[in-house]
Amino acid sequence: MPMLMDATTRAFLASTLPPPQQSDLDEVLDAASEVRFCHPTPSARAVLGDGFSLSLTSPEAIQALRQVLRVSDSGAHCMCFGDLSMECRRGETLLASISLHHGASMRWAERWKTDALFIEPRKVAVFLEDRGLAYFRQRLDIDEARRRDYHQAADRWQQAMPPFLRPFEEGVTQFVGSHEYIDEAWVVASGGTSASTETILALLHWNGSGNGQWSGFPAHEVVAEGLLRRVPLQVLAQVLATAALTPAQLDGAARLLGGWDFWKGRKDERGLFGEAIRDRLRAHLDGEKDRDKLQRFSSAWR
Repeated sequence: MPMLMDATTRAFLASTLPPPQQSDLDEVLDAASEVRFCHPTPSARAVLGDGFSLSLTSPEAIQALRQVLRVSDSGAHCMCFGDLSMECRRGETLLASISLHHGASMRWAERWKTDALFIEPRKVAVFLEDRGLAYFRQRLDIDEARRRDYHQAADRWQQAMPPFLRPFEEGVTQFVGSHEYIDEAWVVASGGTSASTETILALLHWNGSGNGQWSGFPAHEVVAEGLLRRVPLQVLAQVLATAALTPAQLDGAARLLGGWDFWKGRKDERGLFGEAIRDRLRAHLDGEKDRDKLQRFSSAWR
């Protein structure tokens, strides 16, 4: 089957250039009389402005940059075009134009096939910030905060996992969509027959204990939804109508029934839940004051 591919990716795959070498970078920096950081791409332009440019012209500054720019081969190719160009010049001669990516890597497309990773990206970012370019330090801070939030959310998710699913705990955060994985977990959750009210409530609690997003969430969070989708709708409706639900269980139920494709092919069965259940879940979301969740839930029930 033909595959659509952008020109940059096509050139990368066809390239016979060698991988990044520290000696290449050292050589061009030793030869440069100016290192200029310029030509911000749209993502950086919004922060730095169209005409941003920072130049290092003293031999001492260029050598100091050389000392912090320690790299290794990433073995990969970032899918974006970078944030800024690092131009190495000698007089009017352009020796190299290297794109910088996310404060963590660089691409010398004319010299290397793959991108080079900064061995100590924080050192590079601090060096540039001290000379007037704080953008990469800010990017690193944002990325670190996101990683920290991700790991904290993953920990909460695992802690909320029903005890009867503990045999799957080790692999749950590496889950990538295996139907066989959910099939095996469902046998444990249902005892091979049907899930009890306690099991359904535990799964609803788990489904409501994610990172807070209903879209763009970590892949492993679909396990709880995958298990709940195996509960017959009539049974699920009965539990929601009669059980005293906690806030997490309400959120898990709203997330399940508000899924963009949950009712696909079975809208006629929404009557099993009745207006009382729908309005209770909507009131819960309204109390959370999360407009995105409320809009998604309302759209699913139209």
